[in-house]
Amino acid sequence: MSLFEWSNEYSVRNQGIDHQHQQLFNIINELYDAVQAEKGATVVGNTIQSLIDYTRDHFAAEEQLMQAKGYPDYVAHKAIHDALLAQVADFDLRYRNGETAVVEDILPFLLGDWLMNHITVMDQQYAPYLNG
Repeated sequence: MSLFEWSNEYSVRNQGIDHQHQQLFNIINELYDAVQAEKGATVVGNTIQSLIDYTRDHFAAEEQLMQAKGYPDYVAHKAIHDALLAQVADFDLRYRNGETAVVEDILPFLLGDWLMNHITVMDQQYAPYLNG
């Protein structure tokens, strides 16, 4: 069961970045499914690590594109990326150190701060530069 479905309202009108965002949604849905199905610490931990790895790659691609297109707020946007990655890495560390209750914090963070705020607000600000 999917927690979060892609729709065109999340599009930055760049096929590559949109595809990467869709993959992030898929990983978040996998995490949700693993938690709901109580699949165990290894599966949940591996899914969190997949999220970190994919996000790191996605942010690097997005930042490279912003720089190439001359996005004027690149430095501020990169700082937000760094903060998001640090937060997810902190969740991962806490989870791997046995604080399994942290999963109750991860999904609201991902859905609120990340998907609903970052993609729908912050990423929309650079969209005109990608396609202009």
